[in-house]
Order: sequence, then structure tokens, then C-alpha cells
Amino acid sequence: MSELETPNLQIKRYVDLLKRRRWQILPVALLGLLIGTIVAGLIPRFYEASTQIRIHQVFEEEGRAFARKDPLLREVSDARNTIRAWDLVREAVLQLDDWEDFFAVRDDDVKFNAKIRGVQMRIWVHDLDPGDGRGSATLNIGYRDQDAQRTVDFVDRITRLYIKRRTEFVVDRAARLASQLQERANKWQGEWNEALQEMGRFIAKTGYDPTARTPQGATLQTDKIKRRQRISDEVRDLEIVIEAATKEKALLLAQIADGRIPQKIVTPLDPNDPEVRKVFLPLLAERKKQEELFKETTPINPRHKQARRSLAAIDEIIARERKRFEELGKTERPSKAYLTAQVRIQELTRLIQDKTLQLDPRKKDLILLNKELGSLGRDHQLYAKLKERVDETLKSYQEAKEASKVQMEFLDSVRANSDQVVELLQPPWKPEEPTYPNKPLVSMLGLLIAVLVAGGLILLLDFLQSSFKTIDEVQRGLSIPVLGGISYVELAEEVAASRRFRLKVTLISMFAVAVVGTLLTIYFLDPVRLPGWFLNLLDGLMGS
Repeated sequence: MSELETPNLQIKRYVDLLKRRRWQILPVALLGLLIGTIVAGLIPRFYEASTQIRIHQVFEEEGRAFARKDPLLREVSDARNTIRAWDLVREAVLQLDDWEDFFAVRDDDVKFNAKIRGVQMRIWVHDLDPGDGRGSATLNIGYRDQDAQRTVDFVDRITRLYIKRRTEFVVDRAARLASQLQERANKWQGEWNEALQEMGRFIAKTGYDPTARTPQGATLQTDKIKRRQRISDEVRDLEIVIEAATKEKALLLAQIADGRIPQKIVTPLDPNDPEVRKVFLPLLAERKKQEELFKETTPINPRHKQARRSLAAIDEIIARERKRFEELGKTERPSKAYLTAQVRIQELTRLIQDKTLQLDPRKKDLILLNKELGSLGRDHQLYAKLKERVDETLKSYQEAKEASKVQMEFLDSVRANSDQVVELLQPPWKPEEPTYPNKPLVSMLGLLIAVLVAGGLILLLDFLQSSFKTIDEVQRGLSIPVLGGISYVELAEEVAASRRFRLKVTLISMFAVAVVGTLLTIYFLDPVRLPGWFLNLLDGLMGS
């Protein structure tokens, strides 16, 4: 076969190879089982005790990637590190007065620290319910020791120390947070008071205060707007009245001027007028007398003619007196329409004067209100900004005050009841018999390691051998067809070489098993000497 050619890997051939070499594997396997059994019998047995606690989420973690998935991942990690920390383990050990191993070497720092590290190695903290979005985490805290009662006491002691430390941490952090929230509330209260003072100065300077109320309950600005509307309506009504009265007065004066409303009418003399009666009553009486005399006498009677002349004279006097009275205006009087028009004109004149007197101050008030309300836009914008700042600072102050109150209530409740932080679900109980490590498992592990080492060496040596092993390999190596083959006959020298080879394989296997056994023995007797990753691996394999 060419040295550059990769050997043909055939699983069936290797299985057959292991079957043929089974008598080489079997002694090594039995040796591994024997060593595993001896180690399982010699290694010390440990009692295991555990307790369960529940960690509650009391603080929201911000700015962390895992907070969105497992909000208690940090608490679980802190619990694991704290419980297995050197100072907490040392404190728990020193509080157990009957732990003579530690008090005997208390003054020797090297030995004491080595024993503390050994205790640390035998503590485990398991998260029983990891998951996303959980509100609490259940932890199993355990410890293994050769003394059953000491195992229980140590688990109980270190659990209570952790609960105490965790509670103190939460209380301290809650107190700091409460102090920060109180300072924040005081800060927002100061800013709110400052905003209120600034608004007060603005109101005092401008007089603009939409929150001020009238006795009727309306705001001053609303009252001004209503007053302006009312005065505007009054001004408009007054102007309408004045305009209508002026038009009506002008119309009446025009009608009087063009004669459509006559000023006087001609009427008979008023017989009841004393002056008329004084003049006409004697004349009429005399005329009546002369008329009767004229009627009683005949035309041939001289008295008849005298009566006719007297009647003519009296009629002339009456006509003359009537004319005189007419010239004196005794036969004329103002027309009723004219008098009515005059009365109406006087009424309209007084109405115009009164309404004008009412209109002038209304117009002044309206101008003043328009001027005041004209500046409301600018004042309103300034006031709105100040009001917005007051509302924002008040809202922030109320939120900070409420947050501070809630935090103080939480702080008081945690101080009164630590179960809100860490709850002890199950106290440790004393084990009846040692349970660690699992002896059958250790024995079977020795057997498994021996078989794997022996089989692995056989396959490795066969793989590294450069000779042809099958007809297919010969044909692949020579690139010519194989016509036939002959059986292999071992020579005495080959048999001796094969025995020497099997002896080497057996010795190497025994050495590997011895190394594994030595590591297991060190793990059970003095685990501090082993690296941490190797200890964790063996802890997982050796558990019951």
C-alpha cells in the first residue's frame, strides 16, 4: 500500500478485529472493574442534605440583554456565587461550634483555608425552574459531608446566612432607592413651586389670570368676553334706536316743512271764549231783538225799516269784529297732526339725547374691553407656557412622590417580612445513610473506562499499521486485479512478536486504568488538588 494512501476504514472489519481480540480486552475490563470496585469500597461515603428557597424578583434590571428573557438570571447567579463564596462559607463554619476539624487548625491559615476550599467544593446550588418571564426562582442548596448532623446544620446555617445577606442587600438597596426617590420628589417639588411663583409674578404684572372667578363662577376672561358681547349688543341696539329716531324726526320735520302736516286749521269762533262772548253776546242779543222786531212789523211800519237798518249795522259790526278776531287768530288753531308731530319730535329729541348719553360711555367701555381682550392672545400664549410647565412639574412631582411612597411601603414590608425577598420553602432534613458517591456507578465506570481504553488502543495500533490487511487494500494499492490469495501462516517469530505486542497493549491499558483510578481516588479523598472543571465533570458523573 502506498504510504500516501489513506487506509480503508471498514466498520465491519474493525468489529471483527475487536471480536478476535476480545480475550485481550476481557482481562483489562475485569481489571478496570476490580479497580473500580476497590475504589468504590475505599473512597469515603458522604451524607447529602439540601434545602429549597424561592428568590423573588424585587428589582427590575434595566439595560441587560437577559432581562427580557430570564429576569431572575442575575439573582440566581448572585445566589450561586454568594453561597459558595469563601467569606460566607467561613462564617457558616465558624458559627458551628462542634466542627472540631476547623477549630483544630484555626490558627494555621494555610490548612484552614484549604479546608474551607474543600467545603466549597462540596456545596451545590441548582436552579430548579429556569425559564423565560418567571417571577421567582426556586433554588436547591445542598452540601455533602461525612457527618450527617453536621451536613444538615451546615446547609441550614449557610442558607440562613444567605437569606440574611440577601435581605440586607435588598433593604440597603431599597433604602438607597427610597432616598433617591425622595430627593427626586423634593427636586420636582422645588421646581413646581418655582413655576407657581413665576406664574404668580406673570399674573401680577399682566393681570391675566384665566383661573380667577367671578361671584357667579365664571372666569374673569370669560366674564370680559361676555361683557364685551353684551356691551356690543347694547351699543348696536342704541345705535339702531338713535338711527331710527333720527330718521323719524327728520321725516316729521320734512312733512311739516312741505305742508304735508299743516300747522293750523280755520275753525269758527269759539263761543265759549270769554273775549268772544264779551263782544258777540251783546251784539247777538241785540240782533236777535232787532230781528224779532223786524219780523213783527210790516214794511210800512217805520220801526220795520229801523229794525232792518239796525240788523244791517249789527251784522256789519259782527263782521268787523269777526275779522278783528280772525286777525287776532281767534278763528285758527294748530292742527292735531301738527301737535302730535311736535310731541313726537320732542319725544324723539329726548330719546336721541338719552340714548346718546348712554351710547358714549358704552363705546368707551367697549374700546377699553377690546384693548384688554386684544392682548389676550399674547398673554394667553405666555400663560399657556407657564401653565404647561406648572402641570409638567406637578405631574413629575406627584409621580416621584407616589414612587417614593410605594418604595417606602416596600421597604417597610421587607423589613417586617423577609419572605418577600427570599422564602424558605423546605428546611434540610437529616439523611438516614450516606448516598454519595454511587458505588455501583463507580464500579461500572471503572469497567467502562477499561473497555474503552483497551478497545481504543487496539483500534489505534491497527490503524497505524502500514501492512495490507485485506484483498481490497492490495487491489487498491497495486491498481491491478487480484487473481487469488493464500492463507496466512504465522511463523514462530511472528507469534512471539504478537505476544510481545499484546503484552504491551495490556500494560498500557493497565496503566491507563491505574491513572483513572488514581484520579478518582484523589477526587474522593482530596478533591482540592484537582482543577475546578474536572471536579464539576466528576460531580455530574458521580451523583446518585
